[in-house]
Amino acid sequence: MTHADALFSITRSLWDRLSADIRGVAYLLGESTLAVRFMLANEPDEMRLGMISDAETECIADFWQTHHVSYIAEHLPSHLPRVLRPGERWVIVRYEPPLSV
Repeated sequence: MTHADALFSITRSLWDRLSADIRGVAYLLGESTLAVRFMLANEPDEMRLGMISDAETECIADFWQTHHVSYIAEHLPSHLPRVLRPGERWVIVRYEPPLSV
């Protein structure tokens, strides 16, 4: 799998599942793994977790033979910075005005 393959599949899995509480989505592609991290401004509720699980299932369908796919939801309040972890790449990042000091 290439980064383009991962990006296309993840982006497609997000169709009709993006909401205002998603601050960003990042992914980490390994040799046999694809980890997708949702950074949410609010604590995820059951509905949001269900939507992320549905998105994960769509992505798994693309790569089940070659990669273990996992989607996780992380509560990241708006006053905290969005930071990529080593090796991660952005899928989407919402606009946020600079925090005033």
